[in-house]
Amino acid sequence: MLSLRSLTVIMLLVGVAVEKPLLAEPPGVAYIFPAGGQRGSTVDFRVGGYYLFAQADFEMLGVGVKGPAQITPLQKTDWFEGPVIPMPASQAKEDYPKDTGGTLTVDPDAPLGFHYWRVSTSQGITPAMKFIVGNLPEIVEHEIDGDPIPVDVQLPLTINGRIFPREDVDVWQFQAVAGQSYTCEVMSARLGLPLDSRLEIRDPNGRQHAENIDFYGNDSRIRFVANQSGVHQVRIHDIKFGGLQNYVYRLTITDQTLIDHAFPLGGQAGTTIKPELLGQNVPHDAISIKLPQHLHGDGSPNTTIGSYKHPFVFQDYQAGSLSFEISHLREFIESTETAKDVLATPAVFNGRILQADEVDKWWFSARQGDNLLFDLRAARLGSRLDSIIAIYDKDGNLLKQHDDITNGNTDSSLLMSFKEDGDYYVTVADTVGGRSGKNYAYRLVVDVPVQHAPSFTLSMPENSLTIMREQIVKLKIKADRRGEFKEAIDLTVEGLPKGITADGLKIAKDKSEVELTLKCDDQALIQRVELKVIGTAVVEGEPNTQASTTVTPVVATWKPTGDTETVFDTLKLAVGLPTPFKVWGIYNSEYANRGSSYTRKFFIDRGEFKGPIEIMLADTQARHLQGVTGRLLVVPPKDTEFVFQIQLPPWMQVGRTCRSCVMGVAEVTDHDGSRHTVSYSSQEQADQIVCLVAPRLMFVDAEVQTASVQDNGSLHVPVRLNRGTLSGKAVIELVVPNHLHGINAESITLPPAETKGVLELKFKNVSDIDWNMPITVRATLRDGKAVHIAEDHIEIVR
Repeated sequence: MLSLRSLTVIMLLVGVAVEKPLLAEPPGVAYIFPAGGQRGSTVDFRVGGYYLFAQADFEMLGVGVKGPAQITPLQKTDWFEGPVIPMPASQAKEDYPKDTGGTLTVDPDAPLGFHYWRVSTSQGITPAMKFIVGNLPEIVEHEIDGDPIPVDVQLPLTINGRIFPREDVDVWQFQAVAGQSYTCEVMSARLGLPLDSRLEIRDPNGRQHAENIDFYGNDSRIRFVANQSGVHQVRIHDIKFGGLQNYVYRLTITDQTLIDHAFPLGGQAGTTIKPELLGQNVPHDAISIKLPQHLHGDGSPNTTIGSYKHPFVFQDYQAGSLSFEISHLREFIESTETAKDVLATPAVFNGRILQADEVDKWWFSARQGDNLLFDLRAARLGSRLDSIIAIYDKDGNLLKQHDDITNGNTDSSLLMSFKEDGDYYVTVADTVGGRSGKNYAYRLVVDVPVQHAPSFTLSMPENSLTIMREQIVKLKIKADRRGEFKEAIDLTVEGLPKGITADGLKIAKDKSEVELTLKCDDQALIQRVELKVIGTAVVEGEPNTQASTTVTPVVATWKPTGDTETVFDTLKLAVGLPTPFKVWGIYNSEYANRGSSYTRKFFIDRGEFKGPIEIMLADTQARHLQGVTGRLLVVPPKDTEFVFQIQLPPWMQVGRTCRSCVMGVAEVTDHDGSRHTVSYSSQEQADQIVCLVAPRLMFVDAEVQTASVQDNGSLHVPVRLNRGTLSGKAVIELVVPNHLHGINAESITLPPAETKGVLELKFKNVSDIDWNMPITVRATLRDGKAVHIAEDHIEIVR
């Protein structure tokens, strides 16, 4: 079982190295829920975060979505324990985000697609995460524990849900019409979340009609035509039956027009194309798209490849948008004629692999000394084609071929120098046998190699960075050199606050990256500032000349993974306040009975801090807690040791090693008089509460294991308590999941000498309740040394 932290980038950025360990806990986030909203709506959201405490600053980036300046803790963080995790999976680490929240406002004209948000505290800032703006009505799952209960929905809509806890299956159902096409699409992995979804469609008879595992990476998608009218179910779960708080998803179900693909994938700048549209319920009438001119800023023709994004709107409904490539070259579209004609180059050949194992052949002429670049563009444009191209002479002799450009880029590209005049042909095929279809389209750009002017671009690994006082962090800046540019690149960092310096401000000649070193002194203000990393360089002239040119300053950018449209050119730097105290322990391991409490002594190195410290279970843990809880403890000012108590659940697996971590939280005053909340926790073995789970000491048995619903009636349930070696009075109570309203029972107290009692279950207005999980009979005994809990369960049936 993977942990939340292993699945979510939390505090340290890719490409960012910290010089020495931090005695502090920068904030982290696991999810925002819901993960999107409809245009023109307000969205009550929760952020599952670590070390956010009483208040954290919240920031929506860009335009169209407005959020609160701060988010605050919700009264309750929803938690469902789920099935017991057997060893060794139970020995994996797991984190426990707490919910903070606020309200977002989505403008009526907010750009559709990805938006970004982040959170910061006095101890740092989180990486930016994604939020989606859509145009369909939306609902948010009312999450309940227990077996899945189908929920009726009206199409079209987007459902915001979570697969939580482990083994959760969400079931959504709607009335389908025979012969109608429906599309069901999951958005989760593309948001950077861990859900690896599986979708299943079941018809009115409960039979599987369709299923899908991976379509957009780990995100599932199904398009199906209903073969009969009636209620159809859409079932979603994790392919490994995982599930946690951050298994957030958006499930869109629609019968409206959707445009998925078009052919051709582009055209010549300034011309009009009439593409074939592919998708769901596509209108029969042909459409014309005027492609814009592709020009430089001075109005001269741009000979590089460009892009034009075209929205498709039908009856005031946006059915998607597609990007079309534009170029200055002549365009040819695959046909019977192009298969026979010898075509002139430079040109763009537009084709599709429509039949299994099809090989497209394009004839062209070339002259001795011609250098032509054959650049096949398919995957880069959303096509499913995994291409391979090959060049042959007129007699069918293979001259050259190419498969993948790079690892992860399945398009093909090769440079060919022709040694004699003549006719040649280039072939295009899919490398995976048997695949074909209308969405296996490509553009084969045949042109002389572009001679780029010497230039470069700069990139950074993120747009958020934390630096602690008296700390050094390193930020990797990469250069993409073009046009045989090899010279050194000088860097500057704009916006550095007082107390922070930058070193390593040069990318050496012929090198492609450097690690900037940022250093913070002990007096820098606790703040968040916007930085820009800017590069300049001098391009040397031709040999034996004195000419040289300074390249226009270039700003380093960050492009989020999976988002081709968003580019950030600033870096938000958070100056964090280290924690002045440390909580530590001496290693100890003992047996502890499941269902009973267990205590552990800790010590505090206070430094100069003398105030109170709140002690609680840490937000990030070395192991699954598996039901272990602990109450808030306040250590008085100046105290340097304390005893913390945890409660082991009665159903914990015997024989496992329980490891729990605590954290200390306090408010400190900085040298400028400002006040800040800081925390400290450790996952070092000596600092953990370590115990080996032993059998429970007390048992409770409900003599009624299955009970029938008595609408507006009651049921007497005899209970028997076995205290074992324990003594003292015990409270017997009924614990009912929140969604099973309408059933209750007054608790009873058994004196020390009594072992039997009766709970009276009362039912009221329960005719509409789906009894999808048991209710719990719980016994609690406090003997002055520990708290002991035992549980039994009752199944409720109609």
